[in-house]
Amino acid sequence: MLKSFGGVTPDASVTRLTDTSWYNEKENTYVLTDAADLYGFSLIAQMDNFKGKTVNLGDDILNTGDVSSWNKWMSAGSSSLRFAGTFDGQMHDISGMYVDATTAYAGFFGATDTTAVVKNFSLTNSYINS
Repeated sequence: MLKSFGGVTPDASVTRLTDTSWYNEKENTYVLTDAADLYGFSLIAQMDNFKGKTVNLGDDILNTGDVSSWNKWMSAGSSSLRFAGTFDGQMHDISGMYVDATTAYAGFFGATDTTAVVKNFSLTNSYINS
């Protein structure tokens, strides 16, 4: 069952890919290891700007399904709630992401705060159109 974060729910087509069980708002460090964790991160980032928190990639993350299954990617951060934490890819790769959005502030990160640190990862074999 998908946790509810203030009424923000991903499209039903990506629910199977979403895992938020790793998140505890009292913690300051998180590790994402697969596509479901990554989707969970994007969902949680709609309600938590991660200020003072660190999100690490614990492995390469590859979309092994149909590339269009990533079409419903919800960008981490928005113009009204900018990502303000640290995202450290620890030299890992995110591959196969597909974003085709009609809105501004779309991409892996929709918007970041001036305090955000984004480092040490690559986004490869991916398509982002906004």
